[in-house]
Amino acid sequence: MKQIKKVISAPTKHWVGDGFHVHGFFNQFSEDNSPFLLLDYAPNKHFTPSDKPRGVGQHPHRGFETVTFAYRGAVNHKDSSGSVGTIKEGDIQWMTAGSGVIHQEYFEDEFNKSGGEFSMVQLWVNLPAEFKMVPPRYQEIVNNNIPSINIEGVEVKVVAGTLEYLESDNKYIKVEGIAKTYSKIDIYQISNPTNSSTPLTVKLPAHQNTMILVLSGSVELNDYVIDANNLVLFDNIGENIVIKPNSISEVLVLSGMPLNEPIAHYGPFVMNTDQELMQAVDDFNNGRFGNL
Repeated sequence: MKQIKKVISAPTKHWVGDGFHVHGFFNQFSEDNSPFLLLDYAPNKHFTPSDKPRGVGQHPHRGFETVTFAYRGAVNHKDSSGSVGTIKEGDIQWMTAGSGVIHQEYFEDEFNKSGGEFSMVQLWVNLPAEFKMVPPRYQEIVNNNIPSINIEGVEVKVVAGTLEYLESDNKYIKVEGIAKTYSKIDIYQISNPTNSSTPLTVKLPAHQNTMILVLSGSVELNDYVIDANNLVLFDNIGENIVIKPNSISEVLVLSGMPLNEPIAHYGPFVMNTDQELMQAVDDFNNGRFGNL
């Protein structure tokens, strides 16, 4: 079994723009979380109708990827590479900033005008040095296209990488994810809408950095009870995690191969050296990221 190393309770919420009221679980940019750089969780919040656009206006990125998981509500995306898209409940937006992009994220027009419940997670994923300057790429991952399995009421969606889970006959079954990634990453969304108590054993490589965010409800992770708004970090020893829901619940499983590369960051740019950061700032200031 993988052993729990640390449990991080939800920090005080802060606003990102005027649409995302988030718990910032980490933005340490350290190898302890590699290849993940930042994790923001906007728990369920009711927004009243508005005619004023709400969200995050134009801003640049270089050297990493942003992944936005829509749990409730809807968001429009637009960027300087020409990509546009709308993610709604259950959808995922995977944007590779790569060599540089300017983008914006606002509430989808109809949702903004009508109001409603809103909940999302945003994850920043570092790019290996050899892929820092790849052309920008946008993946709009629609809920119905995400590979999923249902185990006695527990639903598992395989967003990225490979899910290995233990069946009742003690054989591991593999399910491949949908997202295209530049490094070894496994991401699963697990939900228990029917209040099942079925345990699920997943297998993840010992040397990967693994964490589980409990978004709602209560679950047992290797017999430890973890309630909502907690992030669980695991040691890099052992492979199996038993996830047993105690109630109607949702969790997000993140696991990735550490890059073991230097990190140089400045605001929305994440590179490997200070010289590369200076070049990123110069390229942005001189219009080389394009425009909206």
